[in-house]
Amino acid sequence: MKPGDSSRDNAVPDGLAKAVRNAVEAHGHSLQYAVARAAEEADKSGKSHWTFEVAEFPVRANEHEGRIDLVYKYKGRELFLAIECKRVNPRYSRWVFFRSPAIRRDSGSESLILDHLNIDARNVVTCRGRAGPSLLTEAYHLGTVVKVKDQPDSEDDGWKKKDIEDVAHQACLGAAGLCHHWWDVHDQGDRSQARDRWVLPVVVTTAEMFGSNLDLGSANLLDGSIDEDALGLAPLDWLVLQHHSSPSLKRRGQLAECPGYLSPTVAEQFVRSIPIVSSRHLTTFLRNFNADLLLPVRPVEGRFTLS
Repeated sequence: MKPGDSSRDNAVPDGLAKAVRNAVEAHGHSLQYAVARAAEEADKSGKSHWTFEVAEFPVRANEHEGRIDLVYKYKGRELFLAIECKRVNPRYSRWVFFRSPAIRRDSGSESLILDHLNIDARNVVTCRGRAGPSLLTEAYHLGTVVKVKDQPDSEDDGWKKKDIEDVAHQACLGAAGLCHHWWDVHDQGDRSQARDRWVLPVVVTTAEMFGSNLDLGSANLLDGSIDEDALGLAPLDWLVLQHHSSPSLKRRGQLAECPGYLSPTVAEQFVRSIPIVSSRHLTTFLRNFNADLLLPVRPVEGRFTLS
């Protein structure tokens, strides 16, 4: 029987098309390549600063392994986006984000913090967080998944409530894994690489996103309750999540270089900025999110302050 020959039973099994559609949508491949198509069209029409590099790039960071959905490079700069695409469960398709009133000692206004891989004149490699320009109103620190009213319950709902944390970890794995890859290539003897590279994890999602201006410190000290009228919810096209990434993503020996103070250690080694973008507004993000927002970056030194 030749490929494509439909003579056997002369029919596709009942329900197969629906099952395949559900499987493809659940896995996220359809969203991933829809994002790639939209980004390509934005690039060709001059509405984006970012050019496609590769899809499904395999990465490893210590015991963690995965693949970056999409990697994009800024035109003319060694600046990369490691994009994770997330199609959310319709039952939990609303993500709400909050600002923390207590972040780090001596911290001022929030700034983008991205991975900077540097190869110095002695061919010594380092990878640290570097602070870019101020984020002002775009920075958030906490997120929660909210169930859509009247949607039926499901046995996997408990897992879906962790979507934001899980996708943030996966995005940071992609960015860290890309730095690990370049570091490994250097250690294997390749001296032709760029001396400086910057990597930023990004999440593109189908979730509806909202920001709250609630002062979390105003909660009732006795029971932790909050005033519903004080939530101050507003829809967001995109935001930047200041995510505290796992130490397990750091290269072995890298943490030994940490400063003694806890505040700069958190900023330099663990906090990573993750733009989270509504898939509906991807083109706007690609057009407006340019190198001026990311570079020049400055070291995180001494008692950390971004002001």
